[in-house]
Formats: sequence, structure tokens, C-alpha cells
Amino acid sequence: RKLMDASNITTTPSFTPSTLYPTLNTTFNPNTTLNESGTSPTAPNIIFLTYVGILVCIITFALLGNLVVIIVFLFDRKLRVSSNYYIFSLAVADVITAALVMTFEVDQWLNNLKWRYSRVLCKAWTTAYLFTVPVSILTTCLSSIDRWYAISRPLQYRTNRNGLKHKALVAIILIWIYSILFALLPEFGWNPPGASHGVKEDSPYCFFDIYIEYSILSSVLHFILPSLVTAFFYYNMFKAMKTHTMHRRRMSSGSDCSHARGPSQTKRTTNQRKEQRINFRHNVSLAKSYALIGSLLILTWCPHSIISIMQNTCYYNQSRSYGCGNIMDISDDTVTSFLLLGYFNSALNPIVYVLRFRQFRLTLMECVTCKKH
Repeated sequence: RKLMDASNITTTPSFTPSTLYPTLNTTFNPNTTLNESGTSPTAPNIIFLTYVGILVCIITFALLGNLVVIIVFLFDRKLRVSSNYYIFSLAVADVITAALVMTFEVDQWLNNLKWRYSRVLCKAWTTAYLFTVPVSILTTCLSSIDRWYAISRPLQYRTNRNGLKHKALVAIILIWIYSILFALLPEFGWNPPGASHGVKEDSPYCFFDIYIEYSILSSVLHFILPSLVTAFFYYNMFKAMKTHTMHRRRMSSGSDCSHARGPSQTKRTTNQRKEQRINFRHNVSLAKSYALIGSLLILTWCPHSIISIMQNTCYYNQSRSYGCGNIMDISDDTVTSFLLLGYFNSALNPIVYVLRFRQFRLTLMECVTCKKH
């Protein structure tokens, strides 16, 4: 379905592109499998069936994988440290994405974009479209600050672990509240005049109308700025890691003078340095893992987000008689491929957790084998 002319946005119910997730007109159009009369052709559209199959696989793996992560987190108290609260938040967001957003997405694909459920569920679906990815992006941004603090201020981080755990929990709760409230702004009235946010009585579709300004603002607040902040803190974190490594080498090269100290003092100093090395390596490993998670999230959603931002900006400029070039000519297949790439992140995250976090692996084995390691 091609994007509607900007002059009709405020008067005709339309599926205006969202910020991070697309709305219905930017997804693959299953009507390409229909004849002009609306009946199915004899030969199914292979591309359409491929998209549906891929999305069903993503839903299955994302649901199972992230539910396992949530169960493992709740099962083992050792995992309830500040850094793992971010993993828990990401897993919950991915479960909602798979169970609510993707599931109803594929249901509409298979039913010619028609909505077969209640108005309340329609509003829940459109709202979930707007808050799940912002939650993930902002949580990842917050985790980058946590990892920077752990690397650049290791002593303060270690001595304030309990306080940091509570602060992380409060910050995550605030992120969820903020993201949901921002997603509800169209429901509270920030939408075009005559817009229909939900199911109309005379229409079988789940309408989703929002201002272009809302979409652009959300893109800036929930993708561009958090991505820049995340990159900034990880850059400074790796800089701090390099500085720490160079300092440690200088300290090691000066250890030849330790013979001037007493045996007990030398042993104590050696033990302290050993403990510091172990803690530093642990923090470095965690930092690399979270950097990988953040990079995958940004990279998988970046193509679709860029298209969404460009199309929203194009809409905004069209209403003011500026040119848009060929931005509006991006094919539905291309947009849907980028959408599936973003969805794939929800299925990819649990694999990263298991491969990169040793305690998650051990607890998972305990749950599977009923044995403690």
C-alpha cells in the first residue's frame, strides 16, 4: 500500500508511518496476493508466504528464548545484580513485541490487513507498536552508562553495588512508564483532526493516525539521541579500558622493586592486584557483551528507522511544498525486509545472552538438568 498524499493526512484516516515500528502502510502488502476483485489467485505469492514464514519463525524463537531468559532470571538470585536488570527489561520488551506486536501483525497479513478483534485490543496493539522498541533502546542506553561507570570508577562501583541495583530498577521502571505514556499521547489527543486511533464502526481495519511531528520527535528522542549517547559512553568506556591496561602494565614493570618490601606487604599487594585484575576482566567481559547487545539492536533497527525518518520528513516537507525526491518510491518489499530485520533482533538477543553470560548458562543448565553446578 503506497503512502497517502500529505494533503489527506489530517482529513482521511490513514496509516501514517510510526517512528521505530512502521504502521500498516509501510509493511508488506498482502493484497499483492489478491486479484483486483479481492479473491485469491490460483498461485499463492511466494514472496508473501516467505515473509509470513520468516515472521512466524521469529515469533517462535523470540517468545521461547526470551521467556527462558525471564524464567532463568527469576530462578537464580545470583543473577539479580544491577547489570542483569537491563537484560531482564530487554527480555520482557522482546516478549511483548513477539506476543503482541508481531503476532497481530502476521494475523493481519493473513487476513488482508483486516482486524478481527476488539477495539481495546486494537488500541493495545497500536500502543505496543510505539513503546516496545523505545524501551529497548533506552534500556540499552542506560546499560552503557552503567558499564562506563563500572570501568571508569571500579572502586566506587564495587562499594555501591546494592545502591546501584536499586537505582537500576527504579530507572528501568521509569523508562517503561515514560515510554508507555509517550506511546499513549495520540490516544490522549495528539493526533490529526478527524483521526481514528482504533477500530471504526464502519471499517474492518485497525486505524492508526498520528501527527508527523509526533513521529519525527519520537524518532529523535527514542532512536537518534539514545544511539548517540550509547556510542559516546561506550567510546569513553573503551578509552578508560585502554588507559587502565597501560597503567597496569606500568605497575607490573615496577614490581621488580618489591624485594625492598617485607614479605607480608608484598603478598598483600600481590593479592590486591590479583583481585583488581579479576574484577577488571569481569567488567571488561560484561562491557563487551553489552556493547554487542546494543550494537545489534541499533544495527538491526537502523535501516528501517532511517526509512521511517526519511518518509516522515518527506511527508512534513510535502505539506510545505518542498521536494522529496524518490524517497517515497521505496518498495513495500524493501520496507518489509528491513522490518523483519528489526524483528529478528528479538530472537537474536536470547542467543547472545546464553553465549556471552556464563551465569545464565549455568542457571539454565540447572533448570534443565535439575542439578546444581
